[in-house]
Amino acid sequence: ADAGAGGTSPHNILRLAHYRSQAGMPPRANQLRYGEHTDFQGYTLLWQDHNANGGSQTAPDGVPPKGGLQVRDPQTGAFLDAPPPPKAFTVNAGDLIQCWTNDVLLSNTHRVANPPAG
Repeated sequence: ADAGAGGTSPHNILRLAHYRSQAGMPPRANQLRYGEHTDFQGYTLLWQDHNANGGSQTAPDGVPPKGGLQVRDPQTGAFLDAPPPPKAFTVNAGDLIQCWTNDVLLSNTHRVANPPAG
């Protein structure tokens, strides 16, 4: 069996994702950076780009920056922007945690939107 990253046990899984700069390659209209999905593992720790400076997560007008993590509202099905609090990680519970907790903690459906051009 494949040991996966992080050890000799086939039960250790570490997956890293990095979204490279899109400089010089603007996305097409309505193109997603990563499509709708749930995470299969236990937890996902996410550090969003606009959090890298540790500054405010909003523009002077109080509106969060566009692009990045969006989560699906289970009641309406709409995708909502999910900007993090300043200097904080976003933590997603994955499918494994949903199973282990008998649906007490839910694996949310989410996607990654491209920032607007400019």
